[in-house]
Amino acid sequence: MASADDQLLEKYLNGEEIMNSDIQNLIVQRKIYPVYFGSALKLTGITEFLAGFDKWTKEKEYSPDFSARCFKISHDKNGERLSWIKILGGKLQAKTELAGEKINQLREYNGEKFTTVVQIGIGGSDLGPRAMYLALENWAKKNNTFKMEAKFISNVDPDDAAAVLASIDVA
Repeated sequence: MASADDQLLEKYLNGEEIMNSDIQNLIVQRKIYPVYFGSALKLTGITEFLAGFDKWTKEKEYSPDFSARCFKISHDKNGERLSWIKILGGKLQAKTELAGEKINQLREYNGEKFTTVVQIGIGGSDLGPRAMYLALENWAKKNNTFKMEAKFISNVDPDDAAAVLASIDVA
């Protein structure tokens, strides 16, 4: 790893300890890549991959100011223009005006189907944790390690949060 970065090489040659944060920074800079092997179908290597993913990744910090990149413009079945964006920071709410255009509706797509959302943004989405839970749920049930059902609340969609809270017994 020290050969991937001159500063890390100097640190190594001076007998200094290479910290986990040094390795994480090299991964973020795409100078080194962790490699794992296994089989999701055979349920081998999953635990090691998740442990490594947790250890070697850093949570990205995003700007509180809204910014986005439009990567596609299309039209739906009703002829309404759809702007496909990747949010780079901040939040966007339906019915707001952006660059002289009114945002009528925010949609979250899954194939042809979509759900409307009140607000979208960075850092508060439950999609990552929910996807990880769903991916591991069958594995846990198959290995008799399934302990409890998880509920996820997205802090970017108040309606979703209200629906989840209404469906659980907090007592």
